[in-house]
Amino acid sequence: MKKHIYVSLAIGFLVGLLCKLVDFIPGNTLIGYLGIKDLFNYLGLFVIITSLIEYTAPTIKCGIFQTLGFMMSMVFSYYATTLIVYKSIPYHYVLLWSIVALCSPLLCWIISQRRKPGLVAVLGILIPILLLGSETYKLIKVGSYFQIQLWIEIIAIIIMFWKLPLNNKHRIYSIIAFVFLIPFLDYLDVVYSFARLLRKLLF
Repeated sequence: MKKHIYVSLAIGFLVGLLCKLVDFIPGNTLIGYLGIKDLFNYLGLFVIITSLIEYTAPTIKCGIFQTLGFMMSMVFSYYATTLIVYKSIPYHYVLLWSIVALCSPLLCWIISQRRKPGLVAVLGILIPILLLGSETYKLIKVGSYFQIQLWIEIIAIIIMFWKLPLNNKHRIYSIIAFVFLIPFLDYLDVVYSFARLLRKLLF
């Protein structure tokens, strides 16, 4: 278990550093146009990473600690690099993303319920997909068809429908539920609402 956590810490550190280095690329380049510069400010990234960690973790407990380690390490390296380069950091945003990172183990636990039988498993599959779906709907709504985040989300949703269910029954139920909830995605933007609430509390 310790080995998995140490690996998550190291990879999280490298991902945070890479996201910050990408920030230095001018916005009028292809990378800026495709939205790659904004990947760290993209809450869907946290959902995808948490889902991936839960899927590959040997146990639920290990997955929860891996998720926490990865997210906190990523936030740390991102803002540590910011401090080194700019000699200052936006403390409110550090606190905001630290809270998001601290909440990620809860999402990991929710996703882990996919391993259980019955309706609980469907919820464990459906909740992360709905979070991504609401983000996808938001990007489509504003016409961001060429933003890389949109296509990452669409691909991630397809893969999650394929990989997260433990059997075809759960897969079919989760797909049917998702299709039924598509018209309500605009009202299911829980991630954005959570971030907006935190901004109001912190700023």
